[in-house]
Amino acid sequence: MITNCKFNIVNFRNIKLGLPVKGKMGSLTDPKQEVTTSFDDAGLWDEKKFPHDELIVVLKSCQELKEAYIKQYNFTKERLESMPKARQFDFNMTEIFGKFDLFSRRVRKLIDLFSTIRQFKTLEKHNLENIDPIVSQFNVYVSSFKAKCNKQLLDYKDDTFDRDFVEFNVDVSRVE
Repeated sequence: MITNCKFNIVNFRNIKLGLPVKGKMGSLTDPKQEVTTSFDDAGLWDEKKFPHDELIVVLKSCQELKEAYIKQYNFTKERLESMPKARQFDFNMTEIFGKFDLFSRRVRKLIDLFSTIRQFKTLEKHNLENIDPIVSQFNVYVSSFKAKCNKQLLDYKDDTFDRDFVEFNVDVSRVE
């Protein structure tokens, strides 16, 4: 699930336009097919290649996928509980969804990050009085954040992103 989400995030523009995609995904029907588990997500910063409005929609779809899987898990568990003679569904939810939950938290932070960047870009376009120093300071913070976590946006196992994200939010709150 996580690998498919990462693949779709990194390749959503090409998939949407019907263009070739980076890497290959394995399939259940052809186990010999290559599976790419590491993705170069540094390109997500490029707004021309990954417009923030579209990227946020794709990131939200990952959240929705997680919720759909959890809903289906609970539905199946409840359905089996109503049939006492059937073998019960006693899988540990944390074992099944633990990693996906961590990935989902990262995706939520990315949604916040790109939404914030989008908001400041909108302010900049409206050319409000005395907004230039504010936008300029914000851009410094974004550049600093980019430099710290250039190729680890989708790597939910790397907790340095989380610390840097907290610092970024503190800096942004000062600007706001």
